Amino acid sequence: MSSHDRSATTRRRKSVVKPKGRRPKSDGISAKDSIVEAYIDLLLKMGPLNVTADMIARESNVSVTTFRYYFPDWTRDLNFAAIGAMLLRTFEFVEAQMYVHRKNAKFNPLKSYIEIMFDWTDSHRRDASLLAYFYYLASTQVEHPFSNEVFLGRARLRIQSLILEGVALGHYPMPKDRDLAALQIHSTIVGTCLVSGTERAKKDRDRQRAICHDLVLNHILGS
Repeated sequence: MSSHDRSATTRRRKSVVKPKGRRPKSDGISAKDSIVEAYIDLLLKMGPLNVTADMIARESNVSVTTFRYYFPDWTRDLNFAAIGAMLLRTFEFVEAQMYVHRKNAKFNPLKSYIEIMFDWTDSHRRDASLLAYFYYLASTQVEHPFSNEVFLGRARLRIQSLILEGVALGHYPMPKDRDLAALQIHSTIVGTCLVSGTERAKKDRDRQRAICHDLVLNHILGS
């Protein structure tokens, strides 16, 4: 090999920059996302009080240093990240299903929303169980760092818009207090979905679905 060829080869080698840190998984999940999903899995398997930083790092296949880099205050930050990931999946599922439901000529906004939330509870049992846990924690522990506004804010606005849409379509009368109605509807859906999530038999889950429909459409909205 001539001196000119050796020099060209050296330049090519120097131009190759090796990636730093953890390589992405083959499915394209980043290190940070891997940590969040591993944490969600461990919460369900081990229980929140038994999960440690070492467990999460090992389960997500990252070093403890990498783990601490992404989540320095992991007992707080990782919980928020997990809640955010699960809520995003929930939102995407609901929006995709609402798009399908709207194609029905007899589309009833809140009736469809209830159906979709119960379908989500059945098909996303891991996320449903853990969101129920965080919701309960925020409801019962004043000192807990989470606020139910994480759950309530967007849900109430969504339900209020569905109420208005249903009124415009002639499905239900306008509530005297739309904010209160939205809160009652949200609480009813969450409560019955929580119970449904603990039921193993489909007939028992279907009973909770029917109870929710009746309470929302016949009692809260009076349609």
